[in-house]
Amino acid sequence: MQLSSSFTTIFSLVVVLVGSTAASLVGDNNGTLVARSPQYVKPTTGGCWTGKGELEEWKPNCLGDCWRYNDGFQGIYFAGNGVTGVRCQVFVDSNCQTYKAETDNWDGTNTHCWDFQHQTGIRPKSMKCWYKC
Repeated sequence: MQLSSSFTTIFSLVVVLVGSTAASLVGDNNGTLVARSPQYVKPTTGGCWTGKGELEEWKPNCLGDCWRYNDGFQGIYFAGNGVTGVRCQVFVDSNCQTYKAETDNWDGTNTHCWDFQHQTGIRPKSMKCWYKC
């Protein structure tokens, strides 16, 4: 009986670990690990290579919502789900009106980063991103 219980526990742990590799794990407010959706956008004020100044992460949709950052941002990290990509446009104003540049459509689940300040010399103040459109 004990052997069966131990086997079930080990099997369950393996299934959970294997199943969680498709999504990254992040801590929530309680300090526990939760699965994060693979498609996401996260602007950064420190550029792509510093790992500093990361702002709020959010999940894009097909509505093209305008995300505003009064102090601007330098680059954005983004990822798709392995099938469908994420694409973003950046604007130099804070109302998504004055278009300046856009990313490619990145469908990989590994994080991709565009550093607009280094690539275009601008510091965007707003952006729109799309996923699954």
